[in-house]
Amino acid sequence: MNGRARLGFKAWMLLCMVAMIAAPLLTAVSESAVVTAAEEKLDIVASQVSASSYQPDSNYVPANVVDGSMDIESRWSAKGEGEWLQFDLLEQREITWLQIAFVSAESRASIFEVQVSDDGTHFSTVLERTNSTNIEGLQPFVIAEPANARYIRIVGYGNTSNLWNSYTEVELYDGMPPEIEEPEGPGEPGDYDEDELQPEFEIVTVADAAQLNEALAGAEPGTIIELEDGAYSQVGPFVVEDKHGTPGQPIIIRAAETGGASIAGSAYMIIRNSSYIHVEGLQFVNAIGPSEEVPNPGLALENASHISVLRNRFALDESGQNESAQSHFMIVEGIGSHNRIAYNEFGPKSKIGAVLAYNGDGEAISQYDVIEYNWFHHTGPRISNGLEAIRLGYSGLSLSSGFIKIQYNLFESADGDPEIVSVKSSDNVVRYNTFLNSQGQVTSRHGHRNSFYGNFFINEEGKSGVGGIRIYGNGHRIFNNYMEGLTFNAIHIDGGVYDAGPDGTGTPIVYNAGDQNNPELVEVNLNELKADDPEAWLAIMRGHWRVYDAQVYNNTIVGSTSGIIDGGRTFASVNTLVANNLIFNNFGRMYEQLSGSRNCERGSGASWMYTAGQCTVYAGNMAYGSAEAYHSQVPKSEEQIDIADPLLVRGSDGLIRLSAVSPARDRAIESYSPEYDMDTELRYAPDVGADEFSEDKKANGPLTRDQVGPYGEAEKRGGLSGLSLSEGTLNETFSSEKLFYTITLPNPTHELELVPTAYGSDAVITISLNGEEGAVVASGDASEPLSLIRGNNKLNIVQIGVQRGGEAVNYTIVVKRG
Repeated sequence: MNGRARLGFKAWMLLCMVAMIAAPLLTAVSESAVVTAAEEKLDIVASQVSASSYQPDSNYVPANVVDGSMDIESRWSAKGEGEWLQFDLLEQREITWLQIAFVSAESRASIFEVQVSDDGTHFSTVLERTNSTNIEGLQPFVIAEPANARYIRIVGYGNTSNLWNSYTEVELYDGMPPEIEEPEGPGEPGDYDEDELQPEFEIVTVADAAQLNEALAGAEPGTIIELEDGAYSQVGPFVVEDKHGTPGQPIIIRAAETGGASIAGSAYMIIRNSSYIHVEGLQFVNAIGPSEEVPNPGLALENASHISVLRNRFALDESGQNESAQSHFMIVEGIGSHNRIAYNEFGPKSKIGAVLAYNGDGEAISQYDVIEYNWFHHTGPRISNGLEAIRLGYSGLSLSSGFIKIQYNLFESADGDPEIVSVKSSDNVVRYNTFLNSQGQVTSRHGHRNSFYGNFFINEEGKSGVGGIRIYGNGHRIFNNYMEGLTFNAIHIDGGVYDAGPDGTGTPIVYNAGDQNNPELVEVNLNELKADDPEAWLAIMRGHWRVYDAQVYNNTIVGSTSGIIDGGRTFASVNTLVANNLIFNNFGRMYEQLSGSRNCERGSGASWMYTAGQCTVYAGNMAYGSAEAYHSQVPKSEEQIDIADPLLVRGSDGLIRLSAVSPARDRAIESYSPEYDMDTELRYAPDVGADEFSEDKKANGPLTRDQVGPYGEAEKRGGLSGLSLSEGTLNETFSSEKLFYTITLPNPTHELELVPTAYGSDAVITISLNGEEGAVVASGDASEPLSLIRGNNKLNIVQIGVQRGGEAVNYTIVVKRG
């Protein structure tokens, strides 16, 4: 083929014997392997590469794998088992081996197999499912027997960390495959002492503004700038610009004592075009700025990524603020990503401007940020608009995705704005937060596909105007929320003025004039309108958009003045699901359908209203109390809303829960139920409402002040609290924050039992020895005896805490014999 002589198959096999010994179908190069090959690389152009899919809203297209670049931004990525990357060789060709460059190969193994086909329809596997190795760059894989085919398909099965298949380059070869000399073995775990692998840090102590500026200008990876107690004031900002730490050696700006150093006067801080910067333990008490100037924040992130803002206090001086100028305590601008804002105190705040504002760059906002364990408190008095605790984007950015998590925060007396948290972007999560005595609602004001679950909305004071959740847009999920004592709308699936269709990004039908039975409709292309008339485009983006495909399920609402409300404006919701909710109220209406929704069920609305087949679906709900159970022109059946006493009790944690004999037990429609309840406990035969009945101690619950803010301790709930041994000694005192240990055992010792204890009673703990499959151990129980091998042994203890969806905590222990 191609005018080159071929070896006979037997001779070819003899030359490949070394490669075949380690694996019958495939050999992968390891970090210390030696590769020798007569390269016969096949020429492939972009048009010959296709894929089952690629990452939405990205440029990670299949053609990137043949562009000659191994830059991470030039890759193909697709999520899920069975996603494939295919090469059309245009004719039957022989393939004997291939090379693949994997994203993050040094930290995870990608799983894949190779298939071939003559017709592009019927495929056979020539390389069984295998794993990549932990080296960067191209990794060679040898096929046991040459394959002749037109189509070559790499089928991915995710990686050892998640389900993403991500390759930067792929090369296909015929001719003699490489000879791979494998190392004798994986080596002994624990060959290095932990101290040998610690990164180096340089501590620079500063005592005034001039020294701080000098230290910031000279900061490099591994620099710790430590601020002695006192006020740091100057005219203008302290700037961190074009500075980049690394994951192991970030640049750290911290107070010597938490709360001891203050950014004050006319100073503030900007972190611009930088990454891996930590800001810890400071107080931002600086003045907002003279009224004639643009108000200063305390801290601004601009095009910054991997920034950690940890255990700071934001309580800016607003006395000089212009009443008409919005000011923010913290701003995140530009197109950064993966920032963490945690354990901070924000408040009090009384003047206009969101406490924490995400402003983006005009096209998108920072992505994959996490906002957690913060204390937002005492905003107000109430104004009509502009004093949110968190504003996530704005109307012009609403169709861009943030993938931001707002979780485990305490919002206390956050009364400043009707929208406590205002989500104005897409694909975000608001979960496990506590909203205590806070006037207003959490609102998905603009954007699509946002999720709200596991939150606690509690009104202890009987304060007026304390509400729950309100939504506009498409694809939102509201579940497992607990709401008690609310005096405003608990869950409101509001109506819309603008209709953007079920995908939310097409041509909206805009309601301009007339009444709801005789409206004037104008079709507008958003993209064209943005170019031709930005002000008119922005007016539509700021409007209330019709709700499509919302799901409201397994929520509990008790002792409140309202329940679940559907509708209220011109365009009622489409394809809404209301299922498995539990409401016990003595005031107002528990389930209420307004104007358009009732027209839908009647099937007699105007022509622009959606048809009866798109009405809100009610299923598996319960209602009880002296309040009106439902308000609608169409009666509800028992299967839709069961009116029955749920026999609730107030638990030891102060929340109203199901009793052991509640008729809500095992009554939820399973296909609509989430996997976990509001306590992050597994649902078995699912119960109605947010709570799954359990006799065990509750793992999740409303947050208190001692768990959040600069001195909060909630983070400890995600790790082990203790570790004891049946034999030997742990060489260092156990700490939940330290992840690497050594155990010394007397010689000879052949078995070892461990007793791990977790902060959460329902924690899932697995113990694995020398890479074998892990065994589950209950918190506080002894493991099964672990049989040790000669030499050093490596133990991994993985504790998945009560915070579902968070990262697992992995402790590594090397076992040695003394």
